[in-house]
Amino acid sequence: MAEASALNQNAIVRIWRAFGLKPHLRENFKLSTDPLFVEKVRDIVGLDLNPPGGDRRGVFRSVDELTAAINDYIENNSGDPKPLVWTATAELIPARVN
Repeated sequence: MAEASALNQNAIVRIWRAFGLKPHLRENFKLSTDPLFVEKVRDIVGLDLNPPGGDRRGVFRSVDELTAAINDYIENNSGDPKPLVWTATAELIPARVN
């Protein structure tokens, strides 16, 4: 578009932003022509709704269900708590990050 309008790329971007234009986003949706599309969508949605191993992280229908899950996790995973032990000095941590 910059070439066609004889403006530089930055000017085009500023104009798009000023008017809220997003030509890279489409306002319509094209359905796939893949003959196996429906089966693939069912597989993906099925995995999301029923993950392998029954792991349903983050899916709770009520606060009571969430509270019960948290209490269950604490009960089953906190049997032998260990205290936090710092293995590095305050000066050494930023040095390792950089």
